Amino acid sequence: MTAIAGCSAYSHDDGTPTAGAYATAGATGTPSQTLLAYREVARCMRDRGWDVTAENEDGGDSLTARYPIGQEGPYEADRSACFAEADVPQETLMTAQEAGEWFDKNVAAAQCLAEHGYPVTDPPSKQAYIDAAVKGTYIWSATEGVAKGSDPATFTKAGADCQV
Repeated sequence: MTAIAGCSAYSHDDGTPTAGAYATAGATGTPSQTLLAYREVARCMRDRGWDVTAENEDGGDSLTARYPIGQEGPYEADRSACFAEADVPQETLMTAQEAGEWFDKNVAAAQCLAEHGYPVTDPPSKQAYIDAAVKGTYIWSATEGVAKGSDPATFTKAGADCQV
């Protein structure tokens, strides 16, 4: 799982990480602005029944969520609604350029994962990825295929093998 400022980490209730993702990568707002906004998003998500926390670790603000396998769609719908309701500083959202660069890194990581024998899923179009990312919405990650059905150790090894 890649750790970047303003990223979101997800895992399933059985401990299996979900696809590594971001809510808002490349955050340029002050950590306190972003963290306060993330705390509002986390509160909204908890009000909707999700296990979500906001934290600041090593200078990077993040959201961490756990939810059952198969609940990605409802989780993302609630997450998008909570981001829309919260006063998330606009500068914390990815720019189109950042999203494009992140997409390219994920595609390269997915190719590496496939070469190492890990299961991967097909990426969406680059434009679809960018359109979603600039709104703070997760739609795909290189580790998505590895996360489904793998144990945490396999997921961690895959990330180390391919610098995900």
